[in-house]
Amino acid sequence: MRKILEELAETGYSSTYENIWLTDFKSVPVDIDTFVCDPYYLGSVNRNGDAVYPFWRKTLREIFSAGNKYNEIILSGATRIGKSSTAIIIMAYMLYRLMMYRNPHTYFQKKEISKFSIVFANLTKDLALGVAYREFQDTLRASPFFNEHGSFTRSDRNFYYVPEGNNIEIIAVSDGAQALGKQVWAVFIDEISFARSGVKDINKAKEHMKRLYDTVNARVSGTFRLGGEVYGKLIAGSSKNQDNDFLSTHIETQLNSGNTHLYIVDQPQWKILPPSMFSEKKFHFTVGDRYKRGFVIPEENDDDAHIQEY
Repeated sequence: MRKILEELAETGYSSTYENIWLTDFKSVPVDIDTFVCDPYYLGSVNRNGDAVYPFWRKTLREIFSAGNKYNEIILSGATRIGKSSTAIIIMAYMLYRLMMYRNPHTYFQKKEISKFSIVFANLTKDLALGVAYREFQDTLRASPFFNEHGSFTRSDRNFYYVPEGNNIEIIAVSDGAQALGKQVWAVFIDEISFARSGVKDINKAKEHMKRLYDTVNARVSGTFRLGGEVYGKLIAGSSKNQDNDFLSTHIETQLNSGNTHLYIVDQPQWKILPPSMFSEKKFHFTVGDRYKRGFVIPEENDDDAHIQEY
Protein backbone atom coordinates (compact mmCIF):
# COMPACT_ATOMS: atom_id res chain seq x y z
CA MET A 1 0.00 0.00 0.00
CA ARG A 2 2.83 2.38 0.88
CA LYS A 3 4.59 1.71 -2.41
CA ILE A 4 1.34 2.31 -4.34
CA LEU A 5 0.79 5.65 -2.57
CA GLU A 6 4.39 6.73 -3.18
CA GLU A 7 4.11 5.91 -6.90
CA LEU A 8 0.80 7.75 -7.22
CA ALA A 9 2.19 10.78 -5.38
CA GLU A 10 5.25 10.90 -7.59
CA THR A 11 3.82 10.30 -11.06
CA GLY A 12 0.05 9.88 -10.72
CA TYR A 13 0.39 6.26 -11.89
CA SER A 14 1.20 3.10 -9.95
CA SER A 15 2.55 0.04 -11.74
CA THR A 16 2.25 -1.87 -8.45
CA TYR A 17 -1.47 -1.16 -8.30
CA GLU A 18 -1.85 -2.11 -11.97
CA ASN A 19 -0.05 -5.41 -11.47
CA ILE A 20 -2.24 -6.35 -8.51
CA TRP A 21 -5.30 -5.99 -10.76
CA LEU A 22 -3.62 -7.89 -13.59
CA THR A 23 -3.18 -10.94 -11.38
CA ASP A 24 -6.89 -11.61 -11.84
CA PHE A 25 -7.91 -9.41 -14.78
CA LYS A 26 -6.88 -9.27 -18.44
CA SER A 27 -6.79 -5.48 -18.06
CA VAL A 28 -7.92 -3.09 -15.35
CA PRO A 29 -11.71 -2.71 -15.80
CA VAL A 30 -12.85 0.82 -16.59
CA ASP A 31 -15.25 2.57 -14.22
CA ILE A 32 -18.95 2.90 -14.99
CA ASP A 33 -18.66 6.50 -16.25
CA THR A 34 -16.00 5.54 -18.79
CA PHE A 35 -18.05 2.52 -19.82
CA VAL A 36 -21.14 4.69 -20.47
CA CYS A 37 -19.35 7.59 -22.18
CA ASP A 38 -16.41 6.14 -24.10
CA PRO A 39 -17.34 5.27 -27.73
CA TYR A 40 -15.25 2.10 -27.42
CA TYR A 41 -17.78 0.76 -24.90
CA LEU A 42 -21.33 2.19 -24.88
CA GLY A 43 -20.68 5.81 -25.84
CA SER A 44 -21.79 5.26 -29.42
CA VAL A 45 -25.33 4.32 -28.29
CA ASN A 46 -25.54 6.87 -25.43
CA ARG A 47 -24.31 9.98 -27.30
CA ASN A 48 -21.16 9.73 -25.19
CA GLY A 49 -23.26 9.66 -22.03
CA ASP A 50 -25.52 12.63 -22.86
CA ALA A 51 -28.50 10.32 -23.55
CA VAL A 52 -28.39 8.97 -19.99
CA TYR A 53 -30.21 11.30 -17.58
CA PRO A 54 -28.01 12.79 -14.81
CA PHE A 55 -30.17 11.02 -12.21
CA TRP A 56 -29.31 7.63 -13.70
CA ARG A 57 -25.63 8.54 -14.08
CA LYS A 58 -25.59 9.27 -10.35
CA THR A 59 -27.49 6.03 -9.63
CA LEU A 60 -24.97 3.98 -11.62
CA ARG A 61 -22.08 5.58 -9.72
CA GLU A 62 -23.69 4.85 -6.37
CA ILE A 63 -24.27 1.21 -7.28
CA PHE A 64 -20.80 0.46 -8.60
CA SER A 65 -18.69 2.77 -6.45
CA ALA A 66 -19.95 0.79 -3.45
CA GLY A 67 -18.03 -2.29 -4.63
CA ASN A 68 -20.11 -5.40 -4.03
CA LYS A 69 -22.42 -3.84 -1.45
CA TYR A 70 -25.56 -4.01 -3.62
CA ASN A 71 -26.48 -7.31 -5.23
CA GLU A 72 -30.24 -6.70 -5.53
CA ILE A 73 -31.34 -3.58 -7.42
CA ILE A 74 -34.99 -2.60 -7.84
CA LEU A 75 -35.75 0.24 -10.28
CA SER A 76 -39.30 1.35 -9.55
CA GLY A 77 -41.34 4.51 -9.96
CA ALA A 78 -43.13 6.16 -12.85
CA THR A 79 -43.22 4.93 -16.44
CA ARG A 80 -41.00 6.29 -19.24
CA ILE A 81 -38.17 7.42 -16.97
CA GLY A 82 -35.40 5.15 -18.27
CA LYS A 83 -35.57 2.18 -15.88
CA SER A 84 -35.14 -0.51 -18.54
CA SER A 85 -32.38 1.38 -20.36
CA THR A 86 -30.52 1.81 -17.08
CA ALA A 87 -30.92 -1.90 -16.32
CA ILE A 88 -29.47 -2.72 -19.75
CA ILE A 89 -26.41 -0.57 -18.98
CA ILE A 90 -25.97 -2.45 -15.69
CA MET A 91 -26.31 -5.81 -17.46
CA ALA A 92 -23.80 -4.79 -20.16
CA TYR A 93 -21.33 -3.55 -17.54
CA MET A 94 -21.71 -6.78 -15.56
CA LEU A 95 -21.03 -8.79 -18.73
CA TYR A 96 -17.99 -6.60 -19.45
CA ARG A 97 -16.64 -7.10 -15.92
CA LEU A 98 -17.07 -10.86 -16.17
CA MET A 99 -15.29 -10.90 -19.54
CA MET A 100 -12.35 -9.02 -18.03
CA TYR A 101 -11.48 -11.81 -15.55
CA ARG A 102 -8.36 -13.67 -16.61
CA ASN A 103 -9.83 -16.97 -15.37
CA PRO A 104 -13.29 -16.51 -13.82
CA HIS A 105 -13.65 -20.22 -13.05
CA THR A 106 -10.53 -20.17 -10.89
CA TYR A 107 -11.42 -16.85 -9.28
CA PHE A 108 -14.91 -17.97 -8.29
CA GLN A 109 -13.85 -21.58 -7.62
CA LYS A 110 -16.12 -23.15 -10.24
CA LYS A 111 -15.67 -26.17 -12.50
CA GLU A 112 -14.07 -25.35 -15.84
CA ILE A 113 -16.91 -27.02 -17.73
CA SER A 114 -19.61 -24.77 -16.22
CA LYS A 115 -20.89 -21.69 -18.05
CA PHE A 116 -21.75 -18.35 -16.49
CA SER A 117 -25.20 -17.01 -17.34
CA ILE A 118 -26.50 -13.54 -18.16
CA VAL A 119 -30.26 -13.97 -17.73
CA PHE A 120 -33.36 -12.09 -18.87
CA ALA A 121 -36.44 -13.31 -17.00
CA ASN A 122 -40.15 -12.68 -17.27
CA LEU A 123 -43.56 -14.33 -16.98
CA THR A 124 -43.32 -15.99 -20.42
CA LYS A 125 -40.45 -16.77 -22.78
CA ASP A 126 -41.82 -14.30 -25.33
CA LEU A 127 -41.79 -11.50 -22.73
CA ALA A 128 -38.31 -12.51 -21.57
CA LEU A 129 -37.13 -12.26 -25.20
CA GLY A 130 -38.93 -8.93 -25.55
CA VAL A 131 -37.91 -5.29 -25.68
CA ALA A 132 -35.17 -5.32 -23.02
CA TYR A 133 -33.46 -8.44 -24.42
CA ARG A 134 -33.48 -7.04 -27.94
CA GLU A 135 -32.23 -3.62 -26.82
CA PHE A 136 -29.44 -5.35 -24.91
CA GLN A 137 -28.38 -7.25 -28.03
CA ASP A 138 -28.57 -4.08 -30.15
CA THR A 139 -26.47 -2.24 -27.56
CA LEU A 140 -23.75 -4.89 -27.63
CA ARG A 141 -23.71 -4.93 -31.44
CA ALA A 142 -23.10 -1.16 -31.50
CA SER A 143 -20.13 -1.45 -29.12
CA PRO A 144 -16.59 -1.87 -30.57
CA PHE A 145 -15.46 -3.60 -27.36
CA PHE A 146 -18.09 -6.34 -27.54
CA ASN A 147 -17.51 -6.79 -31.27
CA GLU A 148 -13.79 -7.28 -30.66
CA HIS A 149 -14.35 -9.77 -27.84
CA GLY A 150 -17.15 -11.90 -29.21
CA SER A 151 -19.35 -12.56 -32.22
CA PHE A 152 -22.99 -12.36 -33.26
CA THR A 153 -25.09 -15.08 -34.82
CA ARG A 154 -25.90 -14.61 -38.49
CA SER A 155 -29.65 -13.98 -38.14
CA ASP A 156 -30.53 -10.40 -39.11
CA ARG A 157 -33.60 -10.18 -36.87
CA ASN A 158 -32.99 -12.61 -34.01
CA PHE A 159 -29.22 -12.35 -33.63
CA TYR A 160 -27.63 -12.78 -30.24
CA TYR A 161 -24.17 -12.23 -28.80
CA VAL A 162 -21.65 -15.00 -28.11
CA PRO A 163 -18.79 -13.77 -25.87
CA GLU A 164 -15.32 -15.06 -26.65
CA GLY A 165 -14.10 -18.09 -24.72
CA ASN A 166 -17.42 -19.96 -24.92
CA ASN A 167 -17.92 -19.83 -21.14
CA ILE A 168 -20.65 -17.16 -20.94
CA GLU A 169 -24.22 -17.58 -22.20
CA ILE A 170 -26.98 -14.98 -22.58
CA ILE A 171 -30.36 -16.65 -22.06
CA ALA A 172 -34.05 -15.94 -21.44
CA VAL A 173 -36.09 -17.83 -18.84
CA SER A 174 -39.70 -17.82 -17.71
CA ASP A 175 -39.62 -20.35 -14.89
CA GLY A 176 -37.43 -20.90 -11.86
CA ALA A 177 -36.72 -24.47 -12.98
CA GLN A 178 -34.99 -23.10 -16.10
CA ALA A 179 -32.48 -21.29 -13.87
CA LEU A 180 -31.68 -24.25 -11.62
CA GLY A 181 -28.12 -25.42 -12.02
CA LYS A 182 -27.16 -22.17 -13.78
CA GLN A 183 -24.24 -20.03 -12.62
CA VAL A 184 -26.26 -16.77 -12.78
CA TRP A 185 -23.92 -13.79 -12.79
CA ALA A 186 -26.51 -11.14 -13.63
CA VAL A 187 -30.28 -11.26 -14.18
CA PHE A 188 -32.82 -8.67 -15.28
CA ILE A 189 -36.50 -9.18 -14.54
CA ASP A 190 -38.25 -6.61 -16.71
CA GLU A 191 -41.65 -5.10 -15.99
CA ILE A 192 -44.29 -7.79 -15.91
CA SER A 193 -47.46 -7.45 -17.97
CA PHE A 194 -50.19 -9.96 -17.20
CA ALA A 195 -52.37 -8.37 -19.87
CA ARG A 196 -49.81 -8.88 -22.68
CA SER A 197 -49.23 -12.50 -21.64
CA GLY A 198 -52.95 -13.34 -21.57
CA VAL A 199 -52.97 -14.42 -17.91
CA LYS A 200 -56.38 -15.34 -16.50
CA ASP A 201 -55.46 -16.34 -12.94
CA ILE A 202 -53.63 -13.25 -11.65
CA ASN A 203 -52.86 -14.64 -8.20
CA LYS A 204 -51.36 -17.80 -9.66
CA ALA A 205 -49.22 -15.72 -12.01
CA LYS A 206 -47.96 -13.59 -9.11
CA GLU A 207 -46.99 -16.72 -7.18
CA HIS A 208 -45.16 -17.94 -10.29
CA MET A 209 -43.22 -14.68 -10.56
CA LYS A 210 -42.39 -14.70 -6.85
CA ARG A 211 -40.91 -18.20 -7.19
CA LEU A 212 -38.97 -17.16 -10.29
CA TYR A 213 -37.66 -14.03 -8.53
CA ASP A 214 -36.60 -15.97 -5.43
CA THR A 215 -34.93 -18.70 -7.51
CA VAL A 216 -32.77 -16.42 -9.65
CA ASN A 217 -31.98 -14.23 -6.64
CA ALA A 218 -30.74 -17.31 -4.78
CA ARG A 219 -28.65 -18.35 -7.81
CA VAL A 220 -26.96 -14.94 -7.90
CA SER A 221 -26.32 -14.61 -4.16
CA GLY A 222 -25.35 -18.26 -3.68
CA THR A 223 -23.13 -18.82 -6.70
CA PHE A 224 -20.92 -15.75 -6.70
CA ARG A 225 -20.26 -15.23 -2.99
CA LEU A 226 -16.66 -14.78 -1.86
CA GLY A 227 -15.46 -13.48 1.50
CA GLY A 228 -19.02 -12.61 2.50
CA GLU A 229 -19.56 -10.46 -0.61
CA VAL A 230 -21.86 -11.22 -3.55
CA TYR A 231 -20.27 -10.32 -6.90
CA GLY A 232 -23.34 -10.94 -9.08
CA LYS A 233 -26.44 -8.75 -9.37
CA LEU A 234 -30.19 -9.07 -9.78
CA ILE A 235 -31.99 -6.10 -11.35
CA ALA A 236 -35.78 -5.76 -11.39
CA GLY A 237 -37.73 -3.11 -13.29
CA SER A 238 -41.10 -2.30 -11.77
CA SER A 239 -43.72 0.37 -12.41
CA LYS A 240 -46.54 1.22 -10.06
CA ASN A 241 -49.07 -1.33 -11.21
CA GLN A 242 -50.91 -4.31 -9.85
CA ASP A 243 -48.85 -6.75 -11.91
CA ASN A 244 -45.73 -5.96 -9.90
CA ASP A 245 -47.19 -5.56 -6.42
CA PHE A 246 -45.55 -8.80 -5.27
CA LEU A 247 -42.33 -6.78 -5.34
CA SER A 248 -43.80 -4.27 -2.87
CA THR A 249 -44.27 -7.04 -0.34
CA HIS A 250 -40.76 -8.33 -1.02
CA ILE A 251 -39.23 -4.86 -0.58
CA GLU A 252 -41.10 -4.28 2.68
CA THR A 253 -39.96 -7.66 4.04
CA GLN A 254 -36.34 -7.05 3.07
CA LEU A 255 -36.23 -3.56 4.54
CA ASN A 256 -37.87 -4.71 7.78
CA SER A 257 -35.25 -7.46 8.05
CA GLY A 258 -32.44 -4.90 7.78
CA ASN A 259 -31.22 -5.95 4.31
CA THR A 260 -28.43 -3.49 3.42
CA HIS A 261 -27.66 -5.14 0.07
CA LEU A 262 -30.88 -3.90 -1.55
CA TYR A 263 -30.71 -0.74 -3.68
CA ILE A 264 -34.07 0.83 -4.49
CA VAL A 265 -35.02 3.63 -6.88
CA ASP A 266 -38.60 4.85 -6.41
CA GLN A 267 -39.02 8.37 -7.71
CA PRO A 268 -41.63 10.33 -9.71
CA GLN A 269 -40.94 11.62 -13.22
CA TRP A 270 -40.08 15.16 -12.15
CA LYS A 271 -37.27 13.89 -9.90
CA ILE A 272 -35.64 11.88 -12.70
CA LEU A 273 -36.35 13.63 -15.99
CA PRO A 274 -34.39 16.84 -16.75
CA PRO A 275 -36.00 20.10 -15.53
CA SER A 276 -36.06 21.35 -19.12
CA MET A 277 -38.87 18.88 -19.87
CA PHE A 278 -41.26 20.62 -17.46
CA SER A 279 -42.76 24.03 -16.90
CA GLU A 280 -41.06 26.03 -14.15
CA LYS A 281 -44.47 26.94 -12.77
CA LYS A 282 -45.56 24.83 -9.81
CA PHE A 283 -48.78 24.45 -7.84
CA HIS A 284 -50.17 22.73 -4.76
CA PHE A 285 -52.99 20.22 -4.69
CA THR A 286 -54.93 18.44 -2.00
CA VAL A 287 -54.98 14.66 -1.77
CA GLY A 288 -58.47 13.21 -1.90
CA ASP A 289 -59.86 10.22 -0.04
CA ARG A 290 -63.12 8.27 -0.05
CA TYR A 291 -65.00 11.26 1.35
CA LYS A 292 -63.40 14.23 -0.43
CA ARG A 293 -62.15 14.78 -3.93
CA GLY A 294 -58.64 16.06 -4.47
CA PHE A 295 -58.24 19.33 -6.32
CA VAL A 296 -55.67 21.86 -7.48
CA ILE A 297 -55.53 24.78 -5.05
CA PRO A 298 -56.54 27.99 -6.88
CA GLU A 299 -53.69 30.45 -7.27
CA GLU A 300 -55.50 33.09 -5.20
CA ASN A 301 -55.73 30.62 -2.29
CA ASP A 302 -52.19 29.28 -2.54
CA ASP A 303 -50.88 30.76 0.70
CA ASP A 304 -49.85 29.33 4.07
CA ALA A 305 -53.18 30.11 5.75
CA HIS A 306 -55.29 28.35 3.12
CA ILE A 307 -52.87 25.40 2.84
CA GLN A 308 -53.05 24.92 6.60
CA GLU A 309 -56.85 25.02 6.39
CA TYR A 310 -56.93 22.49 3.55
